[in-house]
Amino acid sequence: MIEPEPWTFTSHGFLYLVSLIMPVIGIVFGGLYLERSDTDSHIVGRNCMVFSILGVLAYSIIAVLWFISSIPDEIHFLI
Repeated sequence: MIEPEPWTFTSHGFLYLVSLIMPVIGIVFGGLYLERSDTDSHIVGRNCMVFSILGVLAYSIIAVLWFISSIPDEIHFLI
């Protein structure tokens, strides 16, 4: 049986980083890896999906905070 290559940043870490920064591409990569039959690919695909969801959540929080900070001071007391 062929041993899988050891985990390195260039093998899967780059996919995780891309999934976090660009969630749509991470979802695509995650879907492609989830379609494969071996267990290691399923783990990589699931991790890409998780990092994509974390990226969407992070971008959402940043957008809300940016919106709140752009409200004029006169209106802040209403919030």
